[in-house]
Amino acid sequence: MIGHRIKKARLDKQLTQSALANVIGVKSQSVHQWEAGTANPRGDRLSKLAMALTVTPQWLQFGDESTPIKNVKTFGEVELFLSSNEFKSYVNEAMTKTIIDSSRMGWLQLSRPDMTVDVISDYFYLRLNEIVGITLNANNSTDKEVINKRI
Repeated sequence: MIGHRIKKARLDKQLTQSALANVIGVKSQSVHQWEAGTANPRGDRLSKLAMALTVTPQWLQFGDESTPIKNVKTFGEVELFLSSNEFKSYVNEAMTKTIIDSSRMGWLQLSRPDMTVDVISDYFYLRLNEIVGITLNANNSTDKEVINKRI
């Protein structure tokens, strides 16, 4: 149950319900209701809750232990993960599925979906890195060159 996982993660972080509520910008009543199982965090609140507890939204919702951000303790670890090739592959996979599904549903019209998906995924990852404030490391420095050649 999501409430038990929220409480466990909160106690692991040695936070009170009020302190957790302040961190994520909700009333302490909300945290109490989530832990009691009378309400569930949704959307942005679920994401903020997961970040504050350094777990993934999937773990909070489903107890999925196979998440890539297990046991993240510091912002530095999050930053390291976000700049990793593992994260890039997750982003590319999600972007590819989104673009292909959007094309199949008629939301996008692409002349060459195979080429477009790769370009958009790479470009999206580059922009994500810029927004998050992570610089590309030496292993990823060619991404910018590849994108510029494709555009």
